[in-house]
Amino acid sequence: MEWEVTSLIAREQNRRAAEEQQRSVALDVAWKEWQLAQEARTAAFDVLVLEKQVVTARDADRQAMENLDAVTLFVDKHEKTLIDQSAAEASAQEAHVLVISSENELAHRRLALNRALGLPSSQVVMLRQCEGATDLKSAVADQGAFLGGLEERRLDLLALRRGYESQDAKLRAAILAQFPKLSIGVNGARDTSNVKTIGIGATLDLPLFDRNQGNIALERATRQQLFDEYAARVFAARADIANAIADIKATNAELAATTSTAAGLERMLRTLEASMKSGNIDILSYYEARSTLYQKRVDLIKLERELMDNWVALELACGQYLPMTSMESTQREDRQ
Repeated sequence: MEWEVTSLIAREQNRRAAEEQQRSVALDVAWKEWQLAQEARTAAFDVLVLEKQVVTARDADRQAMENLDAVTLFVDKHEKTLIDQSAAEASAQEAHVLVISSENELAHRRLALNRALGLPSSQVVMLRQCEGATDLKSAVADQGAFLGGLEERRLDLLALRRGYESQDAKLRAAILAQFPKLSIGVNGARDTSNVKTIGIGATLDLPLFDRNQGNIALERATRQQLFDEYAARVFAARADIANAIADIKATNAELAATTSTAAGLERMLRTLEASMKSGNIDILSYYEARSTLYQKRVDLIKLERELMDNWVALELACGQYLPMTSMESTQREDRQ
C-alpha cells in the first residue's frame, strides 16, 4: 500500500481555486439574470410609451382626415387647388402609416415583454402608465457618483475577479507541483514459518528535466489573460457610463427644446381657434396648426422612450438599480 503525499502540498491552493471558481460562476449567473431583468424593464417602458404614442397617433390620424375633408370641400368650392388637396392627402396617408407602424411596434414590444417575463404570448400584461417624461439633469450631474465603487457593484466584474483569484490559486498549485514527488508505502510479508515482517518505504522522484514548467507557463498565461480581460471590461464599463450620461443629457436638451416648441404651438392653436370663431382665419390654418402640434406630441413621446432606454443603459453600465420615483420627484421640484 502506497500513498503519494506530495498532493497534500497543493491541497489548499486547489481547494481555494475550486471555491473561487464556484463564486465566479454564481456571480456570472447573477449578472445574466440582472441583464434579463433589465431587458424586461426596457420592454415594459417601451410598451408604456408606445401605448401613449398609439393614442396620439390615432388623434393625429383623425385630425389629418378632418383636414383632408375640409380641403376637399374647399376644392369643390374652387377656393383651394388640387395641389393643396394632394398635400392634404399625403399628410393624411403619413398620419395613417404612423398609426399602423405604432400599433405594429407595440404588438412586437408586448411579445418581447412576455418573452422576457416567461409568459405566454397570448397573455396581456397590465402596466401602470408613467406620469410623463423624466428629467434626469440633476440625476446625472455627477458622473463620479456612478464610477465610484463600480468594480464592487458590477456582477460581471466581480465574477472576473473571482475567476482571476481561482486562476491565481491554480498557478500557485502548479508551482508547488514542481517539487519532487514523495510516496510513502507500507509493505507486509510472511514466510513459510509464519514469520511476519512489516516494512516502510519511501520513494522520491528527482525531476531532472521536467519540473512542471509547461503547466506553470500555461496557468500564468491564463491568469494574465483573465487580468487583461478584467481591465478591458472595467474600461468598457466606464466608457459605457460616460456614453449613457452623454446620451441622457443630449436627449434632455432635445426634450426641453421640443417641449418648448409644443407649448408654443399650443398657445398659437388657442389663438387660432379664437380667430377662427371670429372669422378672421380659415379653418385650414387651424387644422394645419393642430396637425403640427400632434406631430410634436408624437416626437415628445419618442424622446421620452429614448430617455428611458438611455436610463436603463446607464443602470446596466454602472450595475446599480436607479429608481424612477426619485427622478420624478426631482422633475417636480425643478418645475415648481
